[in-house]
Amino acid sequence: EKATVCDCLESKERLGDSCVTSLQTEPKSLALKYIVDGEEKTLNFTVYRGLANHLSVLPQGISYASGEKPLRADFSFKKINEEEQRKLILPLVIEIQNLAPDDKVEQARIAISLVQNIQYGFSDKTENFFGNKVNYSRYPYEVLYENQGICGEKSELLAFLLKKIGYGVVLFYNQEENHESLGIKCPVEESYKRTGYCFVETTGPSII
Repeated sequence: EKATVCDCLESKERLGDSCVTSLQTEPKSLALKYIVDGEEKTLNFTVYRGLANHLSVLPQGISYASGEKPLRADFSFKKINEEEQRKLILPLVIEIQNLAPDDKVEQARIAISLVQNIQYGFSDKTENFFGNKVNYSRYPYEVLYENQGICGEKSELLAFLLKKIGYGVVLFYNQEENHESLGIKCPVEESYKRTGYCFVETTGPSII
């Protein structure tokens, strides 16, 4: 960061040599664990309650035009592509890239292990859905901030990281098991059910 030289985007203010948003309040330091080649390491990263609180009150619904068919993926991409979140997860992408600056495969392995090692667990919040209480679905940044998430939430966080590193990704949803996982672009002959995407389990440590 060199804000005194580069200045800041309109959406950010200069604080010393850093560019900050109004949502960067109440910082918290995380030591994110990842394992590469059998060696356990940690990546230190700062998250902010201000953004986590902002995301937690955003409307979860999507408006559709007459005749449009709602898709499960629409709600995932709504969370993955949230703009304020993007600004404060991109520094984590850069941290991952800096760990292996010339090796995208290694960057992907670090990102995958990092998300897999985030604790599995449900949010204690609920939402009202047509008179019924349903589990609250966290944004990727909330998963980071709380260092906890379920299969779909962790898969969406990993989808964000891998997309920004430069990989093609999809979300796999297995209806019978009510389970979501991630697909990373790979050769068709090595892929999951010949989809062109290799299967990545995000709930815990597991090989691609």
